[in-house]
Amino acid sequence: MLTTIREKTQGWIAGIILSLIAIPFALWGINSYFNNESDTQVATVDGVDISLQAYKQALEQQRNLMQQYLGRNFDARMFDNPEFKQQILNRLIDQVLIVHHARAAGYRISNVELGAAIKQIPQFQQEKHFDPKLYEAVLHNAGYTVPGFESRKRDELLTQQAQSSFVQGALVTPVDTATVVRLKEQAREVAYATVLPEKFLKTVTVSPEAVKNYYSSHAEQFKTPEEIRVEYVRLSLADIAKTLPVTDDELQKLYSEEGERFTTPEERAASHILIEVPENASADVDKRALAKAQDIRKQLLAGANFAALAKKYSNDPGSAAKGGDLGYARKGSKDYVKEFQAVVFSQKLNEISQPVKTQFGYHLIKVTHIKPEVRKPFSQVRAELETLLQQRKAEDRFSELSEKFHNLVYEHPQNLAPAAQALSLQVQQSDWFSRAGGPGIASEPGVIQAAFSPEVLHGANSDTIEAGENSLMAVHMVGHHEATVKSLTEVRDSIEQILKQQLAQEDAMKAGTNLLAQLTKGASLEALARQAGATYSAPQTLTRDGKPGIDRHIVEVAFKIPRPVAAKPNYDGIRLDNGSYAVVAVEKVTDGDPEQISDTVKKQTKQLLERRRGSDYYDAYLAGLRHTAKIKIYANNL
Repeated sequence: MLTTIREKTQGWIAGIILSLIAIPFALWGINSYFNNESDTQVATVDGVDISLQAYKQALEQQRNLMQQYLGRNFDARMFDNPEFKQQILNRLIDQVLIVHHARAAGYRISNVELGAAIKQIPQFQQEKHFDPKLYEAVLHNAGYTVPGFESRKRDELLTQQAQSSFVQGALVTPVDTATVVRLKEQAREVAYATVLPEKFLKTVTVSPEAVKNYYSSHAEQFKTPEEIRVEYVRLSLADIAKTLPVTDDELQKLYSEEGERFTTPEERAASHILIEVPENASADVDKRALAKAQDIRKQLLAGANFAALAKKYSNDPGSAAKGGDLGYARKGSKDYVKEFQAVVFSQKLNEISQPVKTQFGYHLIKVTHIKPEVRKPFSQVRAELETLLQQRKAEDRFSELSEKFHNLVYEHPQNLAPAAQALSLQVQQSDWFSRAGGPGIASEPGVIQAAFSPEVLHGANSDTIEAGENSLMAVHMVGHHEATVKSLTEVRDSIEQILKQQLAQEDAMKAGTNLLAQLTKGASLEALARQAGATYSAPQTLTRDGKPGIDRHIVEVAFKIPRPVAAKPNYDGIRLDNGSYAVVAVEKVTDGDPEQISDTVKKQTKQLLERRRGSDYYDAYLAGLRHTAKIKIYANNL
């Protein structure tokens, strides 16, 4: 049942996936799971109750997360089983134990650490800066208070602090790193033979009884899906906008009101020379910096070249090499601090400013270019104004008609015509579609759900459906086909092909295993492959990353086969996803050379080992906590 999850959490990415799965538990902390008003508990851990409501919430969070990760491979049935439910409960139990013992061990999160962590959360940032108002709004919309969230976040950081101590304490020696490098960078000389099922298709036969039995046991496979055809009406803001007239006077007024929309603000290019003043500098240091800036200004007023003096004296490494050039900026932009910006947008072209003091030191500023403000003429933006005005008018009209649309669909449940006539809408008809959807409106999840609702299937109008932004629909059934199983006559040929393919794959596997058995007696793989009609691939060097055109399963098997002894190849076989059977020979193994590996790779390998070893220590720590904890699980409540 959980094969898909297991396959996706193997190998090097396992840690990443498991970390993702843990996020919801960490983010919402201990209090949201365990200090719950519900009287029904699923477990008690050292006196702390885990409520049924908290357990269900955790289950749903994990389902949603895995649905995002697996995409189309997601199947809700994968999570409706005791194994998955027990995993969720175990994580909740671990969370209680970790926080309790971390606090007892003296781990603490200061207010400064907590604030810094919260400010880094993207959902609370506006233009990459923490926004207190957005922070409060997001928490409010999610149903959380600021103190409650901060308490949970503190628990999350406390857990991370405890976990990181195990990683930091993991000891990895140079010998450990070298061993992993030798294995990871290992190369193998590999030959293989592939027995294809197509070779046996002409010789296998399928009996009528086998076809009949397959049909009986796989009826769902030959079922035509339930389908429906609906008529529908749509109320769309975009359609309403197209019908609303606008006058030139209205457009001229809007043009005046929305002037900024069609205006390119003034831009100025400036150059500067910075004489740096360190933070907390003494008065003497500040005075010397000012005197230096004033002396440079005298040179500039006497005709010295600004760019040359910027390269010689400016302490701004970003602009000094370019002669002090800072490029263009608009008024109000964040490119300049306010004292600097005030001078740039007030002085004349090519004027040399007095020394300007900012947090960085003293600046001499010269405006080198000015791009004046440009406003597009009315004639150029008339079409855009018309669309904008129609949109605004349509918003009011759409709000007014939405309530009428809903009422008419509800008050006349057997027919969409009254709603269409009253609101000047067109009744349209869809193609046939199943619960999996289809073209046109059948691609909208809300339409599919409504079309197959009990009300619509019994002949009534659907409820109002939100189909995209600013668009409402209602549907009414005009045709319905129940799901039916095709007759044996209709699917006989298909079943015969399926069974022949299965038999051919079984024969390919038998031939492959027989070939493998003969190799143990000293025969040549190439000779046996040609004799058996298999495809032979000559020896080639493979790394663990494989090669284009070589099945990944063959590579995996090749690196599991024991090293050859006394130049005698070792063999193994595997059934491939396409039904073929591959016999793999490893003729030579060459370990990676740690001396040839870059220091960066060695460092990355060491860090990986530390994380894995630290994770093992952490798992052992959790096991110890569980061993001594008083845990009671109420299985009947799960």
